[in-house]
Amino acid sequence: MPATITAYHGTDSNNVDDIKKGNFIYKPDKSHWLGNGIYFFIDGIGEEPIILASKWAIAQSWNNKEKYYAYNNYSVLKTEVDLENTSILDLTSDEGLELYNKYRNRLLDKLEYYDLRENYSGNSGFEYDFKLFEHIKNNSSVDIIISHIYIKFTKERKALVKSRIPNCTIISIADNNYLDKESIDEVRKGRVNDG
Repeated sequence: MPATITAYHGTDSNNVDDIKKGNFIYKPDKSHWLGNGIYFFIDGIGEEPIILASKWAIAQSWNNKEKYYAYNNYSVLKTEVDLENTSILDLTSDEGLELYNKYRNRLLDKLEYYDLRENYSGNSGFEYDFKLFEHIKNNSSVDIIISHIYIKFTKERKALVKSRIPNCTIISIADNNYLDKESIDEVRKGRVNDG
């Protein structure tokens, strides 16, 4: 693993100044793929991470319930992630998957039946993964999780495409101290309805 990794984050352009001044923050949400954290696209599978971050920002701008764009302009921010002196769960490797499955089996032995059936609204049945990632982070030194994952962007959402085959690589960071605040740079911007 390199000492640093370049990561891309797509967002509402109105957030750029606050992020540059105060760094990235996350809002706890039980629908996060890899538990709570700040999410970025990195080199791995699929398109270039800058393109994936753009597609994410565009897809997230649409409020499907109210049928309007929550914001009109998007930005992609690039930053450097410090991987030294941190514990990483890398689910793109066999070793990382083995470790994840050990945690999963241990947790399964401890959980009651109702814990596995608990449903969080809007989480599409992945609440167990969320619980497991939070358990791993709370009971180990893991601060960063890397994974190949399937994400629905605008085309996939419109076509109602579901898949188990990953289309991108993401990194979830629980502590923004691993982000080089000075390296945060707006590398792309555009209008969401042009994408």
